[in-house]
Amino acid sequence: MFKNPESEIFFTKNGYLKDQLISSSEIEEIKSLYNLTKLDSGVNDKAFFTSIWSDNKVYKKEVDKELKRILQASLENKLHDFRTIFSNFMVKKSGENSSLQPHQDWSFVDEPIFQSITVWIPLIDVDSFNGALSVLPQSHLLDNYIRPRFSNSPFSSDIPVIEKQLMKNIAMKAGDALFINSRTIHSSPPNLSMFDRIAVSIVIAPKYSLNVHYIKHPQIETSAYKVFVEDSFYIDFSCFEAPENYEDNDLVSLTPCNYNLDFISLKSS
Repeated sequence: MFKNPESEIFFTKNGYLKDQLISSSEIEEIKSLYNLTKLDSGVNDKAFFTSIWSDNKVYKKEVDKELKRILQASLENKLHDFRTIFSNFMVKKSGENSSLQPHQDWSFVDEPIFQSITVWIPLIDVDSFNGALSVLPQSHLLDNYIRPRFSNSPFSSDIPVIEKQLMKNIAMKAGDALFINSRTIHSSPPNLSMFDRIAVSIVIAPKYSLNVHYIKHPQIETSAYKVFVEDSFYIDFSCFEAPENYEDNDLVSLTPCNYNLDFISLKSS
């Protein structure tokens, strides 16, 4: 998906890529959008929140629409044949309880036929002190292609080891972008500065892919419903609620993942 061949090679090998993306004027435009809309979110009292957690659909739609508009040209300079699924603000308040443990994102497309990417853009300079993202290089080689909402990860029992020994923190300048394969394990340490860490996240996918959302079967641990959804699904529905009538969709099997700690340690070394 990257126009630069070297970027494509690095991303394919490592599951992430840092690159400069937006200008200072675009940063200021996004900051203005955040300041104008933040009181409408209804969730900005939390240590960490993302705008799609809001119950205010008007607010979520406005943020999604405007961020897509502002970022489109810059993304087109870096990528080809892509489409945007949804975009949001990710805000980390100051405090020890603002950390985010290692995790993978949900499946957004039909993997491994297609791959989705989260583009994460801080609006201030970030490092390990104020909540920059950390990644586990090459963890996108895990083959858990079906990642249902709120399901246990194959590495959940090893999260303390992964967090302390294997994660690589990525310091970034304001306007840089971190492109992350949705399977890549990533996390974020607490924001110990005095200021809010405000970032933008936008999920993209190949132009001709379809959006897929998996929901674990309530009784059958090894099965999930495969639901095809529109882009608007991620804005119209709460992150904490399943879509309606999903039981009418296909059931798929959750196959065992190739994960073990030795595998992940070797790949990240």
